[in-house]
Order: sequence, then C-alpha cells, then structure tokens
Amino acid sequence: MPRPEGLPGQIIGWGGRAASNDGYFPVIFISVNDGTIQQVSGSNRGDQVSAVSTSRIVYRRFFPDIFANELSVVDPITTFSTLLGDEWAGTGTVFTETAWPQFTPDGRLLVFSAVDAQKNRGIFVFDSQRAGDKILRITPADGFNYDMPTISPGGTTVVAVRSDGISTSQGVDLVKFDLLTGAREDWTTDGDATIEKMPRWSPDGKLLAYVTEDPETGNGDIVLRTIEGMITIIPVTRTPDVDEINPVFSPDTRYMAYASNFIEGYNIFIYDLLTNGFSQLTFDDEMYFPGAWVE
Repeated sequence: MPRPEGLPGQIIGWGGRAASNDGYFPVIFISVNDGTIQQVSGSNRGDQVSAVSTSRIVYRRFFPDIFANELSVVDPITTFSTLLGDEWAGTGTVFTETAWPQFTPDGRLLVFSAVDAQKNRGIFVFDSQRAGDKILRITPADGFNYDMPTISPGGTTVVAVRSDGISTSQGVDLVKFDLLTGAREDWTTDGDATIEKMPRWSPDGKLLAYVTEDPETGNGDIVLRTIEGMITIIPVTRTPDVDEINPVFSPDTRYMAYASNFIEGYNIFIYDLLTNGFSQLTFDDEMYFPGAWVE
C-alpha cells in the first residue's frame, strides 16, 4: 500500500517496541508527510494519547513500580511527565484510574473516564477555565460503567460506551449526553450483538467514527455515523480477520488515521473520506497507534 503524499501535520500517538511486553509504549510524533517518528516521553510509557497541539499532550501513563495508570501531561521538549490531576488538586473530586482522554479542539475541555467511590467507571469533564471545581461528572451513578468518551467540537455533547454494571445485563452500547440540558439518549440499542468502542467526533462536528468489535474474534472494523439529518452508518473497513482500531480524524475531517494489524504488529493507515482511498503511514513489525492528528 502506498505512503500518503503531501498530507500536513503530525499524528501524536504511542508506539515502538514494548520495553517489557506489557503493552505500553513511549508517546511519539509521526510526520504525516514522510513517516518520520520521534519519541517525546523519555523513559515514561503509556497509551491512550490525546493532544490539542504538539505542546499540549495528555496520555494514560503506566507506573510499573505500582502497576497503576493515571492521566499525565508530557512536555515533548523536556520529555518530563506530570500528573494531570495536579491541575485540579484540592477541588474535592475523588476518583482513580483516569483514562481515555479527549480534548475539544480549543483545548479548554478534556473529557475522560475514571473509577468512582462505588467502583463504577464514569465520565468526567475537566474545564481548565472554570472557576472553583474544574471537574464535572456527566454520567449517573446507575450501576453501569461508562468509558471511552468523545466530546463534540463545541463542547456541548459527549458520546460514551456504556457497559454492564453489577446488577444489569443490557450489553454494550453508545450513549449520548447533552451537557447543556442533561438529556441522555441511547445511540445504539443492540447490546452485545455489536460491541461498539473507541468513538471519535470529527472536527467539523458532522461525523462520529467508532469501532465495531466482533464478539467472537475480538477484531474491530471502523464505521462512520452521520450526526445531522438522516442517520447513515458508513462502513470504512470490512476485514473480519484483521483488527482495525483507534480512528483519528485530520483537522479538516478529510482524512482518518487508524491502527491495523493487517501486517505483523500494528501499523497506522490513512483513509481518504473524499476518494475512499487508503494509504499506509508506518511500515514496521512493531506497534504504532494514533491518538490525535494536529497541525
């Protein structure tokens, strides 16, 4: 498959060779133009990267000494990482195991999931400009687990993956939350017939990409869902023997990067939404995963 030609920007993600076969990798920059890869987190490793720019990057950092994960901010110049929770310390909000961060394009809001005092996973929004408590919880304590959130470009709507809690048995579906009204809407209702995961809102606000996982093989395919007007589901990949995950849009929404194990390891591929063409950004037998595509 050919390399992409003339595409601007950087994909910020994670990848390389796992230091201890534990599934965690350095944070990396990948030039979309020529595939050049740069490690930017030093000896720190993790996954689930999100970024507004090459200078504002959050990832789920792995702490091997205590076998724990928490969202952290990495400075790509110094390669030093600090806990994201330091930015809201003292607000009284209590949760652990922060994960799956996603920014709004302006960087003001960050949505993520975390485990609450009842040991359920919920969705929270960090507002860096909000006075007082900068954390807003948007999911109810209803016995379900909510994970893998994505936030609309305007910061008004969140879509997340809802899965069974302790006392329920409705399977896995996508749920939408309106942050202005508090309204909740089920976006999919087929339970475990289709396992949805890794939703991602497009920068123009018109599309949602997500992965549908085969419950038998665990392999994923990527689909697009329209947001406005008549709802249309558009398959991007149809490869039951291949795992395609982590869809990430380009800033202009024309392209989408994703990770695939089409060849040994996972490499990053690019899909052109205008021409329906595919290209391959990384060529390796290691592991590379996209987290954000920035200018």
